Amino acid sequence: MAAFFFADKTSFSQPCHDFYMGQQNPQGAPTYAVVADDLARLTTFNSAVPVAASVPAPVNVDPVCSYGGAPTICRGWYAVYKNIGAGAVTFTPVPGVVIDTFGSVTLTQGQSFTLFSNGVNYWTF
Repeated sequence: MAAFFFADKTSFSQPCHDFYMGQQNPQGAPTYAVVADDLARLTTFNSAVPVAASVPAPVNVDPVCSYGGAPTICRGWYAVYKNIGAGAVTFTPVPGVVIDTFGSVTLTQGQSFTLFSNGVNYWTF
């Protein structure tokens, strides 16, 4: 299957196997909530103090890439997170959900990961 490249989310017209990389999402606050709109974005954290990032429960449904409705974190959702600040960024999912079988994952300065949802939990790579 061929991959299609788009400049922004409003261009989605193909099935969700298409590739999309959104605009950078810079953050500096001591708290952050992972949201569905993080889809395919690079979110950077630049904070001198620790950052608490909350991660919601994903929805175990097939992805739909039509942004006519509210986007959700479903199977196949992914986002890239990088810590460029001195404060560690700790990602903690809601109870009952894990990241790489752990209750939380921490990024120290210079570290990054891609957070991927399988519809039940999250994995990093």
